[in-house]
Amino acid sequence: MTTESPALFQLVSLLIESMYRAGHLSSPKTSGALSELAHLMGQHGVQDVKTQVHKLEYRFGTPEGQNFYEDMKRLFRTMVPFLQKWTQLPSNYEATYQQMLKEMQEPDFVAAWELLTAWGIK
Repeated sequence: MTTESPALFQLVSLLIESMYRAGHLSSPKTSGALSELAHLMGQHGVQDVKTQVHKLEYRFGTPEGQNFYEDMKRLFRTMVPFLQKWTQLPSNYEATYQQMLKEMQEPDFVAAWELLTAWGIK
């Protein structure tokens, strides 16, 4: 994910680290699965692997931007127990959370997420 919001980036990084420690991701990097997917598919017998990247953009003032705001607001409130279990929750978590909400309401807010579709023949 890319964003100009330092608070959102910090919280997403914390989530990715926690997901990695919990065994849900193969890499603690934000692009870990994207960079490994085609190779992993080949290792498991999938041939002629092809990929396509899709970029989702969320901007303040758009319906998609508002939905993204609501999703992040809920995600980083409900994920607290998971984050506490798998990583050291920063003492300033609540302040960072509130800062994220504020930054996401700025007129120039943009966040982009890259998704990867991969397919092949087994």
